[in-house]
Amino acid sequence: MWQCAHSLEVVCAGTLGYFSLFLVGTRLGSMLLVDRKTRRDGWRLVMRLAALDVLLWAVTLAVDAYVEPNSRRMVRLPVQCAAALVCV
Repeated sequence: MWQCAHSLEVVCAGTLGYFSLFLVGTRLGSMLLVDRKTRRDGWRLVMRLAALDVLLWAVTLAVDAYVEPNSRRMVRLPVQCAAALVCV
């Protein structure tokens, strides 16, 4: 019985994770594929994406150093957090 419940949990978490990745990709696509009025708007988007990239790398390195080294469970954590945020 426990194995069946665990399998169901893994399937649900995986489905929510892939759905959240789909939503994040859709949002990024809508940000990137919009016609920009000026070149300045395009540079602002590039700077926002670069800042987001730096922030996510900093969080990844901080978690790796102070919380727990990378593992399969830690890799799934952002996907599950994104799924929770999408559901809110």
